[in-house]
Amino acid sequence: MIPASVSREAVVLASNGPRADREFESYALLQLPELYQAAIALLGSPAEAEKAVQESYLQTRVSSRRARPSRCRAQLFRVLFRAIANRRKKVSDNIPHATEDKTIAALRRLPQDLAEVVLLADVQDFSFQEIQDALRLPLEIVMSRLNRARLLLQPALAE
Repeated sequence: MIPASVSREAVVLASNGPRADREFESYALLQLPELYQAAIALLGSPAEAEKAVQESYLQTRVSSRRARPSRCRAQLFRVLFRAIANRRKKVSDNIPHATEDKTIAALRRLPQDLAEVVLLADVQDFSFQEIQDALRLPLEIVMSRLNRARLLLQPALAE
């Protein structure tokens, strides 16, 4: 569940602006819970996840006039992953907490480029095309990374 502070701020922002912005924002608001789930899976901290989601939403909102509505979801995740990468550079503590689910812990141990692809494909149910759009990668690279990520996750999840 996404924290109330994220959706409250988003609703306030969505109430302003021209019709095209409101359409984009109404769709983007529906994506906030998925963005938050992805952020918390990769960052581990609810506070850091909330900040990353807010940052990605606001950055995407600013550039929403250039975005096609069909690519909104991919753009939101692309900006989120960039925000997470920036936060990881600032915070070097990526050690999973003892109470975490082993799937989340295994996902956090993956290199970020592999974790992003498996998170989008297997957790968020993105199609290969949506992953390609979100990460701006060739289809072959998306498929290769997903395969490598799944192979690396198998031993950790089999324990």
